[in-house]
Amino acid sequence: MKPSITNRTITGVILAGGQSTRMGGGDKFLKEIAGKSILETVIEQFTPQCSTLIISANGDLNRLSAFKLPIIEDTIKEQIGNEQAGPLAGVLAAMLWSKENQPQHTHILSVAADSPLFPGNYSQQMINHANALDEEAIILAKSNGWHHPIFGLWPISLANDLEIQLNAGVRKIRAWTNTHANSVVEFENQFINGEKIDPFFNINNPEDFELYEKLSRNIDL
Repeated sequence: MKPSITNRTITGVILAGGQSTRMGGGDKFLKEIAGKSILETVIEQFTPQCSTLIISANGDLNRLSAFKLPIIEDTIKEQIGNEQAGPLAGVLAAMLWSKENQPQHTHILSVAADSPLFPGNYSQQMINHANALDEEAIILAKSNGWHHPIFGLWPISLANDLEIQLNAGVRKIRAWTNTHANSVVEFENQFINGEKIDPFFNINNPEDFELYEKLSRNIDL
C-alpha cells in the first residue's frame, strides 16, 4: 500500500528560472504593483499550502535574498541546441535539495514564479488526486484544455531517472513525464471582477502585466 501524501510530506518549489525575453529581459517576477512583487504574491499564496518552501533560480542568487527562503541553483545547466535545461532541471534540483534537507518528504510540488493567481487549494487538490490513485504517479495541472506542466506534484523517488534523462538531453517536460505513470487534475476558471481568468494565468508580456495590474485593484493580494 502506497503511503498517503500530506502537505507535511511535500517540498514546495517556486520555479523562477525563465529568461523573461517577452518582458524585455530581467526578472519579470520581481516587477511590482503597489510595492509588492509578483514573486512576493506567489510566496504568500503558496506558503500555507506546504510545510517547506524553496525557490529554484539561476544567476545572481543574492537578488532573491530578501525573500528569506532557501534559493537553489540547477545542478544541470547544459544547453542542448537552442534549448536551456529548463524547468525539469529546477524540479531535479528541488528533489535533490529535499532528499538532503527534508528526507521525510516524498514529493515536490511546483509552481511558476510568474503565475500569481493559482488556486488557494492547489496543493490539496493535487494531493487528493494523487492519494486516490492506485499507483504512484506524476500529477500535472490542467485548465481550459491546456496542460500546465510547471505546476506538478513530483515523486522524489524519480530523481535518479530524471537526472539520467536530463544528462541524456531530455528537455521537454512531457517527453519525460510520459515515460512514467502520470495523471492530470482539472482546475476551473476563476472570476475576478467579472473577468474569467485561467487559474494558471502567467505574466509573459507587458499586456499580461497590464491585465494583472487591473485585476490586482480588485483582489486581495
